[in-house]
This record gives sequence, C-alpha cells and structure tokens, in this order.
Amino acid sequence: MPKVHGAKLQDVSDDYLVELLPIVRKLAIAMGLDSYNVLQNNGKQAMQEVPHLHVHLIPKPSADVGLRGVSWNPIPQDAASIAALAAVIRSKLAE
Repeated sequence: MPKVHGAKLQDVSDDYLVELLPIVRKLAIAMGLDSYNVLQNNGKQAMQEVPHLHVHLIPKPSADVGLRGVSWNPIPQDAASIAALAAVIRSKLAE
C-alpha cells in the first residue's frame, strides 16, 4: 500500500507508513466491518508470500472464523465478483 516499494515493514520509512492504517480504517468502514483482523507479514517464515509491504484486512463475520495460528481459509472468488465488490468499496470511499 505505501507509494514506495519495500519488501518488509522495516524497508519502508515512517513517512510512508503513516498512510497505512488510515487507509485500512477507511476500507473497514467502507466495507461495513464490525469485527476484523489486520494482518501484516514479514518474511517467508511469517507467511509472507508476496515480497512487498501490504496488509490483509480479514473480516470476522462470526466467532468461529478464527485466526488462531495465523491461518485462515480464503473463499475463492471470480473476477466479476471481485470487480463488483471493488466498485462498491470505491464508491463508499468517495463519499
């Protein structure tokens, strides 16, 4: 999410990191989330698969959708569903 590339949290300066959580907050609000986790991984051992700084905003629709052991089961989505959700989120961010 930062405007500069960094593989891990320590690779991005504070000036760019200050943008990160306000964006996550706006997304959580736009998505109407009440309960959620914000996850940020650093390095292979920490389950980082994509070598750039980013966060995962993980909705918690119920107590039985756990994040214990830092694992979750993403639900596969088709491109059209993802595009439709992105359009809704963009419209709410513009409000």
